[in-house]
Amino acid sequence: MRPGQWLGPWWFERQTDPESAEFIPGGGRENLTHRTWTRLGTLTGPERAAIDPRGLVGGPSARWSIDWWIGAEDRWHLPSREVAVRQRLVGHAPVVETAMRIPGGDARHRAFALAGRDGPEVVIEIENGTPVPFAVALALRPDTPAGPGVITTVELDGTAVLADGELALVLPRPPARIAVGTASDGDAVHDVITGAATASWPGPVRCERGRANAAFVYPLPHTATLRAALPLRPPLPSPRRRRHAGTIRVVSSATTAEQVRKGWDRQVARALRVQLPDDRLAGVIEAARRHLLGLHAGEDVSTWPLRAAGWRETAAVVVALDQYGFHEEASQLVATLPDRQGLDGFVGASEEGWAANGAALHAVGEHWRLTRDELTTEELVGPVAKAGHWIGKRWAAGQVRGRARRGSFPGPGLEDLGWCARGLRDVAGAMAGVGQPELAEDLDRFAEQIVAVLAGGEPEAAHLRVASLGALPEPGERMAAVAALARERWEVGPALVDPADRGLDPSLTLALATIELRLGDERALDRLGWLLDHASATVTWPSAVHPRTRGGSAGDGHDGVVTAQACSFFRRLLVDEDRSGLRLCAMYPPGWLGQGVEVHDAPTAFGRLGFAVRWHGERPALLWELDPHPGVGEITLVAPGLDPSWSSSEPRGEALLAPVTSATVIAEPAGPPAPEPDGETGSSSFS
Repeated sequence: MRPGQWLGPWWFERQTDPESAEFIPGGGRENLTHRTWTRLGTLTGPERAAIDPRGLVGGPSARWSIDWWIGAEDRWHLPSREVAVRQRLVGHAPVVETAMRIPGGDARHRAFALAGRDGPEVVIEIENGTPVPFAVALALRPDTPAGPGVITTVELDGTAVLADGELALVLPRPPARIAVGTASDGDAVHDVITGAATASWPGPVRCERGRANAAFVYPLPHTATLRAALPLRPPLPSPRRRRHAGTIRVVSSATTAEQVRKGWDRQVARALRVQLPDDRLAGVIEAARRHLLGLHAGEDVSTWPLRAAGWRETAAVVVALDQYGFHEEASQLVATLPDRQGLDGFVGASEEGWAANGAALHAVGEHWRLTRDELTTEELVGPVAKAGHWIGKRWAAGQVRGRARRGSFPGPGLEDLGWCARGLRDVAGAMAGVGQPELAEDLDRFAEQIVAVLAGGEPEAAHLRVASLGALPEPGERMAAVAALARERWEVGPALVDPADRGLDPSLTLALATIELRLGDERALDRLGWLLDHASATVTWPSAVHPRTRGGSAGDGHDGVVTAQACSFFRRLLVDEDRSGLRLCAMYPPGWLGQGVEVHDAPTAFGRLGFAVRWHGERPALLWELDPHPGVGEITLVAPGLDPSWSSSEPRGEALLAPVTSATVIAEPAGPPAPEPDGETGSSSFS
């Protein structure tokens, strides 16, 4: 490094390097090219950290981060500037390993969250995978995976590192060397690299410009592991272990990364399980459903940085959780409806608009459909009635005012109406199911009035979200017209561009793919292939994808809504339902022909389903078993991706379907296969 130069996060190094393809003149203070990270947290609280693709761990306050540097035989290796850095999940769990190549082997950094003795924490491990010793520096940095941070003061109290009085890092023992820096004195990295780090703490570090930083250096023998902790929540006072409240003295837990991985495996063992012939897609589903479970944080949807999640975000997470069998977590989220509701019946923040009430009702209705959870649903009858009548009253008032002026409704936008129509219709079924027929009739009437408006007039771009929500009538010309309009306006290859020109939009792309799946349009598989190609090495998706770097370019670097949408789409590809029955294998990709598929314990609107596809030459054999919800009458099962002519009304059975060849199934996507992102392994029949 040049004297006086500052070391930045990976995104900063790329955006400020004139020789880099990601160089942005004057755009170095916000992450616009590699805005991708992975959330780390426990299932018991909302606090989260975030780790970027080079192992920089952003703290829960999003004001600072913990970086790692390795002093090898040849030189100091800084992950944000190195080329030979790769990242992966350990066993599909949110245990993130970042490996950096150095002489003799790898330095491996692992980060994972657990419930420590003083509260939730992220453990940071550095393992020496070489045959010789090296030095490790754990560095407190005034930057984050999202953008610049701020640290005014740094203090060291024993082994506790505090940033602006907030406990930022718990060291394993007193460090061998320490380096500090400020905006005026320069970056601490220079003292580390040049060997000028001191043996003792020089005292509190203060920088009014918010660039205070420090590095703590340790020798690490070969095959050894250094372990530190990043607390996610201020600890409770304990005079026996700290001199003042809020300071931990020791790294609290010896739980290993492998034990944490096994813990996540146990958590998802109760959920929907699939066996697919596509190893890559199967791996993505395994990781995505663990990330989905991690979106549940007690009575909240988790975020990083910490913020209040709106009902649209909550509804997407609730539906996906229930679709995969995480019913207890979904129930906790929908049960918060009364606490989030005002006296007038509105349930969201003002900026959420009508969609807040529609999304909340959608979440309650879908939870009932997939679980028949009478206890939770009965407790929500009053709040549901208030939320539904809030929509109905404003709809009626708006219609009267509109007729008095121009004959048009001056109220919410089309997407708001889509949420309202879907939510009212869904929750009406739930209310009927718990013995509230009059309320159900009111809610259905409100829904039909809104659907009539949505189904009329020329298609608009906003209808894409409306159609993907299922707020339009069942697949037909209207839905096909909406899909065609979205392709005309926003399509860039298999993806859709963000309407605000922030990048390619995974959420919109999944919305269109969902519609195409319902229409039997093979382009849904092209979009699924794009989604797999643009997943990060840790199977996350940002709100917007930079078309050149494939990193995030705007919004959330680990977008929970996209994760939930992706999980829902994967499930719909294998098993979906409409009002008449179940659709098994809506599409069967050509790469799967002759190879079996299994789905176990899939919650559906009609009961819990399991099925398998076996092959006898060109003829698939379908075996299925449905454990129906009480009171469910006759339903129809179809398998349009295997044999469009087949159907059955039996809850269990076996059927030998018509012969299937490559000429009778969805055509292969055109064009050459897209390259896999760094860290991905396996092959996919979608590319």
